Amino acid sequence: MKRFESFKTDDVPNESKSMLDSIESKYGFVPNLVAGIARSPELLKSYLELSKNFENSSLKPDEQQIVLLTTSRLNECEYCTSVHSMTAENSGIEWETVEKIRNREKVSDERYEALRTFTERVVKDNGHVPHDVHTQFKNAGFDEKSALDVMVGVTLKTLTNSANHLIETPLDEQFQKRAWSTESKKQTATA
Repeated sequence: MKRFESFKTDDVPNESKSMLDSIESKYGFVPNLVAGIARSPELLKSYLELSKNFENSSLKPDEQQIVLLTTSRLNECEYCTSVHSMTAENSGIEWETVEKIRNREKVSDERYEALRTFTERVVKDNGHVPHDVHTQFKNAGFDEKSALDVMVGVTLKTLTNSANHLIETPLDEQFQKRAWSTESKKQTATA
């Protein structure tokens, strides 16, 4: 039995409705993740504020997608890995690079690889990033602010990845083209 039966926006608290209206006007639809977390206006507000803060960070939009996709993949969030596969590609990242991140492989772009590796170590090691990984990150042109801005992205994705796991968010039709699942990765690994 599903934990959350409905991802409709008409059965959310009134406090969430204006936030959902602005999301729908911006994107043309309300993603299932947003509809699911809208049951808690506090969670929805936190998500929107963190998203805005990350968008305004020192990282460029394509770099933000590297952080979001890497974190989602490490947290095995099928919903967010699928969504950020598409948004990463739409931000100008080559599909080959997106696939490598989805497969947890090294990417050829040195700056992206430094960011991917740094993000991975932030997630896996709870911020205890080894000196050599931090040095690689700095040598790729990132600074102290960038390192801390990665934390905003990791926090944002940890919040949504965990929410997706809890509410078992179904993937929206708009993102099906780049669907990713942990099962497909397990089958590939055993083949």
